[in-house]
Amino acid sequence: MAMTRRALLRLAALGPLGAVLPRTGACAAAHGPWLLSAWDDERRRHHVGGFAPDGARRALPSDFRGHGVAVGPASRAVLFARRPGEEALLFDWREGRALGLLEAPPERRYTGHGAFAADGRRLYSGEQDADTAQGVIGIWDVARRERVGEWVLDGIEPHELLPMPDGRLAVALGGISTRADTGRRRLDSGIDSSLLLLDARDGRELARHRLPDARQSLRHLAVAPDGLLAVVCQHQDGLDAPGLAVLAPGAAGLVPLEAPPEALAGTTGYCGSVALDGVGRVALVSATRGDRVLAWDVRRHAFLGAAEMTRPCGTAWLDDAFTVSNELGELRAFDTALRELPARRRVHPGTRWDNHLAVAG
Repeated sequence: MAMTRRALLRLAALGPLGAVLPRTGACAAAHGPWLLSAWDDERRRHHVGGFAPDGARRALPSDFRGHGVAVGPASRAVLFARRPGEEALLFDWREGRALGLLEAPPERRYTGHGAFAADGRRLYSGEQDADTAQGVIGIWDVARRERVGEWVLDGIEPHELLPMPDGRLAVALGGISTRADTGRRRLDSGIDSSLLLLDARDGRELARHRLPDARQSLRHLAVAPDGLLAVVCQHQDGLDAPGLAVLAPGAAGLVPLEAPPEALAGTTGYCGSVALDGVGRVALVSATRGDRVLAWDVRRHAFLGAAEMTRPCGTAWLDDAFTVSNELGELRAFDTALRELPARRRVHPGTRWDNHLAVAG
């Protein structure tokens, strides 16, 4: 599917193909891992880009509000629109340059996330049918910016999807029914949420797991080197319930993790992003409405504690520590014991980070 005239016009509307912002330590900024995220500025304009640990950054405007960023090879990445969205932006994060738009077909809407296949050529996009909310995984040839197929899922609202070390594709089915013409408004009070494991070659369903509490909507994922999955959920009744479950390699099902009531007070069961440390032992979760981050030992199923942070959003493991963004423009670092590392704190005035961080490079 060649880029349409509409896509070309919208890409041109982004203005200059990239803005290089002031940096410190240019040599250091050119190498090593960067953080990618979407954000809004003080005038509510949308952006996406990459940020080096020393504060250097590449940024470009987006004409839609982004959600998840999929990281590919050769400094390529894709920003997906928040659900229900029509566009995804392919960009070069190292140069801060837009490369093209991936428009969802007229009968499809993006649901916020996507992931590159292990070969780096194919891109999987989480989607739903615009009328029925039927879940779909779109398949794209990134080099040609062409949609080459799709897999129709047994379920609705696929949210985050991640490739597994063993070649499977993990998909969190949020299970909340919405329709494109009503935005994010729910069509009914029902929910059918589950974790799917698919064969990444042909989309065949290999396993499906549900939580005992059917009111938990499975949303976001992190995977350990050995294939352990950390799964973040959001309680649809607003209860101060733990928002993390794990699926260990070879386990029969998802295990919800517990936390003391005082650690969950005020969270309304809403957890956002999740990251695992480098060995896959500690998970850090942002509890945005509770103004804190929460940590668990996912191997021992043990709650480790909480740290206060105003409106935390994205989480990532970077340079042997967790980095957490928030809606005040902060990037703060914590070790696995939830001790903050003040020397790594960065503040970007006028920046309202969106929900997720991705590591590139």
